Amino acid sequence: PMLCTLQLNGLVDALREMNLDPQTDFTILSVSFDPLETSSLAASKKKTYMQQYARPGAAGAWRFLTGKSDAIRKLTDAVGFHYKWNEQAGEWAHKATLVICTPDGRISRYMGGVMFDPPTLRMSLIEASEGKIGNVFDAVFLSCFHYVSKDGRYTASVLGIMRLGGVLTVLIVGGVLLFFWRYDARRRRMAAVAACAASPASVDEGAERPAEGDRS
Repeated sequence: PMLCTLQLNGLVDALREMNLDPQTDFTILSVSFDPLETSSLAASKKKTYMQQYARPGAAGAWRFLTGKSDAIRKLTDAVGFHYKWNEQAGEWAHKATLVICTPDGRISRYMGGVMFDPPTLRMSLIEASEGKIGNVFDAVFLSCFHYVSKDGRYTASVLGIMRLGGVLTVLIVGGVLLFFWRYDARRRRMAAVAACAASPASVDEGAERPAEGDRS
């Protein structure tokens, strides 16, 4: 119970510093693997953490669930979460793990511990969303950095940085060439206009001038 509370507290602290919106950008599912815990306890826990989180939309985005042993076991086996009752200590033995999933239910990442770095958690959610949330700067970041599970953070990717450098080089060279092409085209147009303005009006030399009496 103490480990679960510490992890939930750490998760709330990280969520409060993130600029992602619950329900719109992500949802959270907290499931008790203790079949003796009741839905009343889950409702009480939810009320406590909704007050701490205090973010619009959080109540609909964060669900606290309990269940029967068979259903709980199927879920924990599916996500690879293991636990065991410690008779001597009189409590459940398990690791503190946050499981991040993609919108279609695939596991994207495991984050261990009871404290979570807000930027790392935010980027993990954006990466799991497969481009559905975040902005262009987040996309650039993910192209240059990758998550290292043993360190629990993102580190620079040499290959990603080289790719970004190649793209920027192409864009810069293309921009310079476009600038000079447009400059040359404009210069040619201005030269053509100037040449037309400097040319004398053509006169039909075979035409006779009208007689004085014919002028009106």
